[in-house]
Amino acid sequence: MDPQQTFDPRDDEIDLFELFESLWKERVLIVAITFVITLLAGLYAFVIAKPVYEVSVKVKPEALEAVELLKTLSFGDKIKVDVNNYINFIESPEFIEALYDGGYFDKLLEDEDFETPQEALRTIPEILYATRLGDQKNPSIYPFQVTLEATDPLVGEQTLNSLLDLAGSQLVLEAKEKYAAFKQNRILKLTDDKQTLEAELRAKRMDEITRLQEADELQLQELNEELSILKRLYQKNIDDKIKELLEKDALAKKQLEEQLEIQTKSYFENLSDRIRSLEEAIGIAKSLDIIEPVALDLLIRKNEKPESGQVVEVNSNVKEDPLYMRGTRLLSAELEQLKSRPSDFIPDNEIKKIRDQLEALAVNNEIDVLRSRPEDFVPDEKIEAVEAKIDALKVNNKVQILKARTSDESFSEAFQAIRAELAQLKVEEFPDGLRFDYVNGKAIAGDRPVKPKRLLIVALAVVVGGMLSVFAALIRSASKKRAMSKAA
Repeated sequence: MDPQQTFDPRDDEIDLFELFESLWKERVLIVAITFVITLLAGLYAFVIAKPVYEVSVKVKPEALEAVELLKTLSFGDKIKVDVNNYINFIESPEFIEALYDGGYFDKLLEDEDFETPQEALRTIPEILYATRLGDQKNPSIYPFQVTLEATDPLVGEQTLNSLLDLAGSQLVLEAKEKYAAFKQNRILKLTDDKQTLEAELRAKRMDEITRLQEADELQLQELNEELSILKRLYQKNIDDKIKELLEKDALAKKQLEEQLEIQTKSYFENLSDRIRSLEEAIGIAKSLDIIEPVALDLLIRKNEKPESGQVVEVNSNVKEDPLYMRGTRLLSAELEQLKSRPSDFIPDNEIKKIRDQLEALAVNNEIDVLRSRPEDFVPDEKIEAVEAKIDALKVNNKVQILKARTSDESFSEAFQAIRAELAQLKVEEFPDGLRFDYVNGKAIAGDRPVKPKRLLIVALAVVVGGMLSVFAALIRSASKKRAMSKAA
């Protein structure tokens, strides 16, 4: 190129007519390439590629029978398995790997040539997947659909139904393990609670025994103090009674002694007066020469002769005759008898009665009875009542019952509740017939294959072949022009 040649912008412009003319000239090449690519794509779509069928089943939102059975268990509310758990479990790598290791995909993948198991595992999620059905605006009765793509529809149906059954069984097994774990943990917890409660109840019972004993000791101390006060008061009352009786006896004795002294003095005065009277009467009787007793009127008639016309009167008002009228013999005998009496002989009934009373006062039976009572004999109702309370406190039946109690479980509602729950858990078993039946019937393959999409492959082949052929035609046309330019 000449450096001095000026650049013409029109050289970069594309002449569409010229371009179309170039492509037309290469129309055979374009048609040939397009035909070959379309033929190869059709050969692949209709001959080489195996048809892939879609095996699917819809999933129900709830497994009602399983839910009802779980409600009968103690921890059924904690074993939460819903449709999302079911779908997540089916799509989980752990479940897919377990299925692969168990040979569930062997027939399904027997035509595939995988170099490593990891490559096969990466392929399975592409042919086994769950699709959510419906949306918030248009909700579906069945929230999910599980799909398996298989070249053999029968193998696909068998494989999908087997893995769905296995998924349900695995969920049941996991639920059973969860239940067993919950149950075991609950039993351990209840056992620990039972032991703790037993210790608490035992400690509470011992505290109650201690409290009752301390209360009894305090009450016993108070009662002993009260008893001591009552006994001192009773003894004081007895002493006061004895003192009162002694003072009463002393007063009565003094009064009787004074009466005895007065009566005795009066008796001896009367005796002296009688002796003097007798001596005077004996002297008068001797002077009148009266030896034997005589009546006064007879004595007058004997010693006096009344004058004529004189009347002798006898005083009828005198109750008895003068003492000397009894005669010297009787008077002397009486005087001698009176003088010969001992000084302590006083035949006076009043004095004798006083002496008897004094002798009676010398022995006071009531005082002797009070003094002879044993120390532990206290006939006092208040003291007896206090002693009865003390005897009752010495044997506290409630304390004895608490000490004799071997178990406190019957007296605790919480303990009985724990025991009842433990008994229920021991007999409760996981239901054998439990199944998480989320699948709506059996998986069924479609009537027509979903892969390969033959018409789409052919259409794409035509488009791709046309584009490649046009590109090839343009390159060939450009090469021809360049060759001609070099030749010129």
